[in-house]
Amino acid sequence: MATATAHPIPTEARALNPFVTYDPAVMQKSNTRWKAVWLVAALVTAAAFTALATAAIIYTTLHFPIHLPTVSILVFAAGMPTSFRAFKYLWDKKDLYAQEASIDAQLIQHIQANTQGDPKLKSVQARYDYYRAEKTRFEKKAKNFLEDLKPKPLAEVDFNDRKEVKQFEKQVKQQGLSKYCEHKASLCHLKSAYFLHLMENPYENRPMSNFFQFTPFDPYTRYLAMEHGDKTADILLKTPSRNYTQADLLRKSPEQLKREIFEGKTGWFR
Repeated sequence: MATATAHPIPTEARALNPFVTYDPAVMQKSNTRWKAVWLVAALVTAAAFTALATAAIIYTTLHFPIHLPTVSILVFAAGMPTSFRAFKYLWDKKDLYAQEASIDAQLIQHIQANTQGDPKLKSVQARYDYYRAEKTRFEKKAKNFLEDLKPKPLAEVDFNDRKEVKQFEKQVKQQGLSKYCEHKASLCHLKSAYFLHLMENPYENRPMSNFFQFTPFDPYTRYLAMEHGDKTADILLKTPSRNYTQADLLRKSPEQLKREIFEGKTGWFR
């Protein structure tokens, strides 16, 4: 009996990664419109609750004054939290689309500035350039938080001295903010490696998160854990071959991260 021969799927029939076909100019207009929609929805929700609450209190005052305390409690104790949750949901949606529109604007600038490369991959190249620039920006912010800071080990802090405690609290805050910016820089660096991978593999449809296990980041908890000797507290990513700290990610080039994390070629370009 003849056996079936597996044939590779023709390139033309495979789906390009959505980032390859993404048009920042079109999406900026769309995201800006949706930002306005969610803004109006949030404001209407707030105004509607205020109008209904006011009407309920006025009506009760005029016709059923004896029930005014009960109605007031229902309005402010039950109605307000529900209304606020609805408002916050809509407002957060507005912020999300505003952020996406802002990124689109920067992608357009990167596309206009880069006249070389494959025109079909210009959107991916723009994201690569965008995250490279963001990585540099966050690294500078991380250094700024540590300027003129003279860190003191936790074991040496005199917690009976209020001035020393306040200074230590400031130290923890500044170091935490610096770590947070390093965290953002390392993620931007990781994303640039992923988009470099997409430039070479435009039919790659696995999302970035498929290549590793992400460890949630809490700068203050990690700082204190490391102060107490937990050397694993700074691990940010876990892959089948190895774990990566923020420092590991920032130490390597996008090309190295692309090969190690997204192509699984460990040991290359160490």
